[in-house]
Amino acid sequence: MEILGIRLWKDPILHRPTELVTEFNEELFKVMPQMLTCTRVNNGVGLSANQIGLPQRFCVVLYQGQPSVFINPVITKKSKEKDKMSEGCLSAPRMHVIMKRAKQITVRWQDLAGKEHIKDFSGMEARILQHECDHLDGKMIIDSITGAMR
Repeated sequence: MEILGIRLWKDPILHRPTELVTEFNEELFKVMPQMLTCTRVNNGVGLSANQIGLPQRFCVVLYQGQPSVFINPVITKKSKEKDKMSEGCLSAPRMHVIMKRAKQITVRWQDLAGKEHIKDFSGMEARILQHECDHLDGKMIIDSITGAMR
């Protein structure tokens, strides 16, 4: 299985919002296991499509060793309660940024069959999904650093 290359923080694709997935086809099915392998090999917990050069709105998450696929994810609700934590990013190696994130979120997404799901997430899983949805919206953790250079 091919190990995908991860785009680094200066790559313009990481700074543009992604496009909705409208076709649930063979290409989409093939890339998901590759993304999960790439995430594992790089000791990550999530990977968005634009991090591997695809301008589409989907990501994978490895939470407590369990793989999940989120196609067209949208955060529909965020708790007012927030916490701060250091976050890293596979597209910004060796960089960690203290990020304030909602403790609980509600996410709407589709699975590989195109079926829609809505679920509440909390704690670390909520943080990972917020990070990946930021990627899909063209935002990175380094954008929160004053004076970040591109």
